[in-house]
Amino acid sequence: MKNFVMPCVLALSLAACTTASQTHLPAKQASATSAMASSAPDPTGLEQSYTNAAERYSIHFPAGWTVAEKSRSPLTYRTNAGTAFIPPDDFAKGTSFLSGEVLVETTRMPCAHFVNAIQVTMTGKTFFKGDSSTVGSKNYQRFTTYVTSNEKTRTCYSLMVYVRGCSMGTACGQDHLNSFDSKELNKLVEKIVGSFRML
Repeated sequence: MKNFVMPCVLALSLAACTTASQTHLPAKQASATSAMASSAPDPTGLEQSYTNAAERYSIHFPAGWTVAEKSRSPLTYRTNAGTAFIPPDDFAKGTSFLSGEVLVETTRMPCAHFVNAIQVTMTGKTFFKGDSSTVGSKNYQRFTTYVTSNEKTRTCYSLMVYVRGCSMGTACGQDHLNSFDSKELNKLVEKIVGSFRML
């Protein structure tokens, strides 16, 4: 796994600099109709919205996804890391996709990001986008982070896209015979990240 620019003590750094290898289990789940989520459509076509007044941001996500607050990061293993947006169980059913989420974390500046991060602009906002992955004999994990900041509040926002899948072949089993279309997921992720707003 690739290292971060900042030391391991930062919230986005690797916890104890270890390799992620566990399935994410959200600490608390709430439906998309919770007090902080609503069915306000975004210009991108995403049906649900979530506002976190304390952390000063809002984001849109697809219908059927759930919100998990105080979630553990599958990258750093940090508990209460942030709010996760999780696809339904039947998302990409029958493919090599096993689980995934978009996790929003907030930390104080300076911000940390992957050393291979590149600067990208989405819906007028600048992010540092970086990728990392781990591959095992049966499963693989992919992490893509989009990091931006609010200079006024000295706050860093990291939107981490986590995907866990099985290696094609006997490791997948009968329920995951088809190859997962990552291009379609990337398009959806770009919509979610593009809907992010700092308040």
